[in-house]
Amino acid sequence: LRCGQNGQNWQMVLELLHDLHGRQVQRNIMTYSTAIRSCGKGSAWHISMELFQEALLWRVEADAMAVNVLITALGRGDQWPRALQMLAAGNTDVIAYNALMSSLERSSEWQVAGL
Repeated sequence: LRCGQNGQNWQMVLELLHDLHGRQVQRNIMTYSTAIRSCGKGSAWHISMELFQEALLWRVEADAMAVNVLITALGRGDQWPRALQMLAAGNTDVIAYNALMSSLERSSEWQVAGL
């Protein structure tokens, strides 16, 4: 899955992720985080969000890294309100705050940063 982390092959990463399920290979937070990152870099923030929700449905525990990756993907898509919601949901760290600040800066929403 890491072959698509540059974002150019996010569709291929999705196919591989779903192929794992078909082969009865258990998905984990690392496989989901890699796919979320790839989609985020490929400007497919909405698919990153869907993958995060899918992971939760499969009862894959989302760690801080997975939340950080999703916040970064949302930020790249100028979805800072959604990123802010994820930050408020918890299980975050300083990397998540930095990702959100970058998103706010790109969107010229620097006033929100003073929360």
